[in-house]
Amino acid sequence: MTMKTFNALAALLAASTLQKQGVNASNFRFRKFNVTNTARRSTVTGITFPLSLREADILREPGATRSISVVRDEEVCAPPPYRVDLDLCIDDLKKKGLYPVTHPEDEAFWEQFEVVVEAQRYIKMKQEDPCIPDPLPKVMPYLTQYWKGFDILEVAEAVHDEFPGKWHYAMLEEWVGKGEVVYDDKVVPKFGNYDFLRRQVMLSDMVGYAFRSSGPCNFSLKWREGRARPEEVAFAIFEKTLNTPRGIDLSAIAQAIRNMDLKDPTDFTAYAEGSPTHPSWPAMHSASSASSFWLDVILILTPEQRCTARMLDWSVSYARTVAGVHYPDDNLAGLTVGQGILAQILPDYLERNYNADKHIVKKKIEKAMFDWNEFVDSDCYKEQRFKAVPAAEPEQCLLPPTGSKGGKSSKSDKSSKLDKSGVTAEL
Repeated sequence: MTMKTFNALAALLAASTLQKQGVNASNFRFRKFNVTNTARRSTVTGITFPLSLREADILREPGATRSISVVRDEEVCAPPPYRVDLDLCIDDLKKKGLYPVTHPEDEAFWEQFEVVVEAQRYIKMKQEDPCIPDPLPKVMPYLTQYWKGFDILEVAEAVHDEFPGKWHYAMLEEWVGKGEVVYDDKVVPKFGNYDFLRRQVMLSDMVGYAFRSSGPCNFSLKWREGRARPEEVAFAIFEKTLNTPRGIDLSAIAQAIRNMDLKDPTDFTAYAEGSPTHPSWPAMHSASSASSFWLDVILILTPEQRCTARMLDWSVSYARTVAGVHYPDDNLAGLTVGQGILAQILPDYLERNYNADKHIVKKKIEKAMFDWNEFVDSDCYKEQRFKAVPAAEPEQCLLPPTGSKGGKSSKSDKSSKLDKSGVTAEL
């Protein structure tokens, strides 16, 4: 059995359990644990959030589930080498209106979910008929220059199980190749007139460090809050197993989902295997997309470079909503958390590994902190170089019809999604 088939069957099983029980909006939380041990199914069904140590051990039990990176903050975030105070991150989220996390019982949740549904409506249109004008500009009118000319399916695929840091490495490779990188010697002193180790090697290290340092804390927040994935909510609405919150009209959303003719929960997304098997909030792609922050600390960025990095961070983040696996505020929370984690640990890391002056690092961190709530209203976001352009028509759409009426693709099945042969995305 392929991973793709397993995930679909597991998602259907979870959905059928919900259908038998019936679920109130106030009780609707993440349930895509992908149980592999049937003896554990009833135990896993009763899991609540925040995840207790006992519940974490159940999910981590060999052969029990395929849940990804089941961690708790006291296990991986507070101890060395990170020593991150997540309460500081939560306080920052509160100030920015990104916490508490909303769930299906909250009216504000449905505003977020509606954005995901609209993106998936366009994804399905493009999957069914590749020859229609690309709808990406309707969903993502501005995006990183590194995806210029991508269509909506290619944008979703750009953040699908890709090598961690792929797009950030591409940006830095371009800058280094053009000789456009200016290092801040006051932050990281160099040895000699030319220092390869504290220049290019440091940049490569920092991309990876941003991922590995934000990951444990971000995942612990996921398992603390347990926000359901969009596909779980969508299929519950499709199957009419989610009891609608009183006073909230979901008729338009429900009709849009019914029109998708979903075969299983994963079918809601752009990916064959659907969402990853860990909770939705905060988004890990977003938390690890902090290049515009740490580059602003160790380099002397031009305004154009800072804007380029911010747009790349935002694009990697928001593309996961285009793919249907995250709500928009998952992304904003992830960007904010990733920045907050690095702000706490970067001074010690740079001092320990690159002899940086901690006091200067802290001052640069204060200047580099950014409120991601403000990005889409910024001049940077709306720069002409980032404007989405219609993707080129697929080659088959330029050929004259041969036999069949219209010559356009018929409705695609599950296998037509841009997948990776069933490999489950972990971010």
